[in-house]
Amino acid sequence: MTTLAKITIAVLMALFLSSCAFDMSWGEGKRGNGNVTDERREVTSEFTAVVATEGLDVYVTQDRDFEILVEADENVIDLIATDIRDGKLTIHAVENIGRATKKVYVTLPEITTLKASSGADLITREGIEADEIYLDTSSGGDLKVRLSADIVHADSSSGADLRISGDANTLYADASSGADI
Repeated sequence: MTTLAKITIAVLMALFLSSCAFDMSWGEGKRGNGNVTDERREVTSEFTAVVATEGLDVYVTQDRDFEILVEADENVIDLIATDIRDGKLTIHAVENIGRATKKVYVTLPEITTLKASSGADLITREGIEADEIYLDTSSGGDLKVRLSADIVHADSSSGADLRISGDANTLYADASSGADI
């Protein structure tokens, strides 16, 4: 094997290994105590994108007002974060919650992006309308959406599922690494 081939292989291996990111959750996580409660979260600014991660169940409704309602076992409800930044609501777990009840209900007037990753389930509760919408699932996330849109961008990867029903004039779709659209 030539020196150039060895260097090329070493560089490719270094790039491959450095591109990996690990987010491991060991154990079952914090157990819920069975006392389910709900908490209305303050909406500090407007958003048009909803991102669900880390095994949470998120239900999205398009309506004229903004609302975020978290429903979970009372001992884990504070471990569910709802962060709004740059027009995007990110819903994630601060710690591993395991199998505790963990549902988030989101209402917003305009939807431009829906994303589910890391085992999260994101479901639209009613049909949504949009001129252009971006749908993205990855890492085992599930997204089920009913919509009417002019342009739909759908991307699914790494074993995720993206189920779309409704009407669109144009659909751009890409599925990779065992994902389904």
